[in-house]
Amino acid sequence: MRTTITACPEHPHHVTVTTDSAYDTRRETTEYHAPSAGGYVHIADGLGQRPQVCDGLRRFGDTLYWSPRAELLVTLIRREYRRGRRMVAREIRSPR
Repeated sequence: MRTTITACPEHPHHVTVTTDSAYDTRRETTEYHAPSAGGYVHIADGLGQRPQVCDGLRRFGDTLYWSPRAELLVTLIRREYRRGRRMVAREIRSPR
């Protein structure tokens, strides 16, 4: 599985994550953005909605907040992507 995480050069508060589909050979693209002055991270869902993103880039949990003074948005998204992958791996390994 190959993943690319890139920031838009003109708008550093927009980040694109492209991954291989888990179900077939398609590539899936997800766009994340936050206000340029900082704030909650949102996902562009293609339906005109702007749901907030949570820890591990999930749709539930603690809401992900970005501060441009602390780090670049692309750095935060990369860290949370890795965190989310670790969470999924733990869920797969742990017996219920």
